[in-house]
Amino acid sequence: LTTIIGVTAPITVGADTIILKDGKTISGEYLGETASEIKFKSGDEKIVLPKTMIDRVRRDVVVVRLLNGNQVIGKLMEETEDYVKVRFLYGYKKFPRDEIESVERRTIEEKPKIWKPSQHSKRTPDSQTPDVRVNPYARSIVDRYEFPPKKTSLSQEEVLAMHRRVHEFFQKKQFRKAAQLLHKIIEAEPRDHIAWYNLACAYSLMHKRKEAAKALCLAVKAGFTDFMHISHDPDLNNIRNRPEYKRLMDEAEKIMREGADRTVEQLKKQFGEGYTYYIDEERRLIFATNRSLDVIQRMKEHLRALADAEWADFFEHKPMYYISVVCPSKRDFRRLVPNRAIGGFYNPANKILICGNMGYVLDHEFTHAMHFADQHARMQQHPIWICEGYATLMEAAHVGGGHCLPWRVNPRLRAIQGAVRTARSLPWSRFMKLSQPEFMRAAGLCYAQGRYIMLFLWEKKILRKWYDEYCRNWKKDKTGIQALEKVTGKTLSQLEQQWKQWVMSIRAQDKRERRPAGPDLGITVAEIMTGVVITRVDESGAAKRRLRAGDMILKANGRNVRTLSELNAVLRRVRRGGRVRFRILRRLPKRKKPTKLNVSVVAR
Repeated sequence: LTTIIGVTAPITVGADTIILKDGKTISGEYLGETASEIKFKSGDEKIVLPKTMIDRVRRDVVVVRLLNGNQVIGKLMEETEDYVKVRFLYGYKKFPRDEIESVERRTIEEKPKIWKPSQHSKRTPDSQTPDVRVNPYARSIVDRYEFPPKKTSLSQEEVLAMHRRVHEFFQKKQFRKAAQLLHKIIEAEPRDHIAWYNLACAYSLMHKRKEAAKALCLAVKAGFTDFMHISHDPDLNNIRNRPEYKRLMDEAEKIMREGADRTVEQLKKQFGEGYTYYIDEERRLIFATNRSLDVIQRMKEHLRALADAEWADFFEHKPMYYISVVCPSKRDFRRLVPNRAIGGFYNPANKILICGNMGYVLDHEFTHAMHFADQHARMQQHPIWICEGYATLMEAAHVGGGHCLPWRVNPRLRAIQGAVRTARSLPWSRFMKLSQPEFMRAAGLCYAQGRYIMLFLWEKKILRKWYDEYCRNWKKDKTGIQALEKVTGKTLSQLEQQWKQWVMSIRAQDKRERRPAGPDLGITVAEIMTGVVITRVDESGAAKRRLRAGDMILKANGRNVRTLSELNAVLRRVRRGGRVRFRILRRLPKRKKPTKLNVSVVAR
């Protein structure tokens, strides 16, 4: 978790290993430790492990003995005829060959040492390390300021309601009232980065430039690292020439790199010791749990696949900040969320998702997080029917071939079919204009109606087309109605009637993935918004090594394939032993755009 400027050479020593008390091992690179945790890198992930889980740490190091009698111990970065480059926890150094007596590779294995932080506040990684080059910007502008202590307590619902009230004050240009309310939020949530950011905007608009710059730095320190938004927000125009603002923007790249470190530190202060943290830098996700590593492994694999599928099918923009997914023990979860009717929630203010278990709730809230990230990148705020529509659409959804496969049958189906049957469903013209309080007053019906409108658009293969059109013209129509009418060429009332008939046609049987017709090719396919995708390839099937999960079928035996019916029509004409010529679209490593390929398979 330590960022070192200028470290680009590969590490040439073997991997370090953590041996856990349950006998499992994690291989990677030892990064450092605190009084109670060890920081480690495994593959593309950074991990923060409690020492209480660890039995031993095995490290491959290099011992460089110098002619002046000193010796240094660190990680070998590079070795040439002229020098040996060694990395330490907080920097690196090149040692000229003419100053070196010997270089020895060594494996160190020891039990983790736990100490009291106050006794080792000035602990260094190696007291024998001379003249280590350190980051010259170690003290960032954001580190000048400290968060105030927590003074009051507010529920999540109260905090969100106060944020909505702040937004109303801004619309009325009542910036002083907004600032006063933001201070109340900060007294309860000292690390609420949205509160700090809006306070910076309020102070800037009140021409309190020094206070605005301080609040902005604290917003960034708390996790607001959307520097594109900061640089374009007109509310901050009054502080563009402040030295604090200029330095903050100069340090933007470094702050983004260290964003995960800061977020983990905030989580540790909020949830305490004993949690394991996994940092996915590519997707900007942090996973945290005080359960077993098996739980976090399943959660990581599931949410990574879900995130990639939603970016492929639904949302254009990935998060510009870290999103934390916390899965605490049952005891800790009930301490954090006493209301047993709540299985989890995502707080867009602090970018934290807390969930008691994997399943419907986790997928629902995680989709909220992905959608909020897309909204933030677009600088938009979508109505509740769209937000909850996407989230309910993906409840326990399946991911196949890298794409989203939402289920037709869902516990909400009975509610919407009953409402349509008894004429209690809300007219679309009213439903799509509901405020959040109005939506929540009829939550059971509204959640179901939102889900099945989204599923209707998905099955018609226009969900992404509609969403892109809606986002392009968001300023003209925030409800989504105009975009629906434009992409379908129908009036809203015509669409609603078609939707009602579709809702009532849904039966309990629901199978998204199917074996295609004709002779066995050893593949399973699914029809998605953009066509027919292969979701599974049998280990012993005819298509093994030729087709892959994720391949999009464009043509079969020269005929275009846009639907499962079109694919089946072609394959029904193929006899056993016959050849099927596929034209496919495949994503290849290190290529931004998918590649079109011709693949031939002999049917069995």
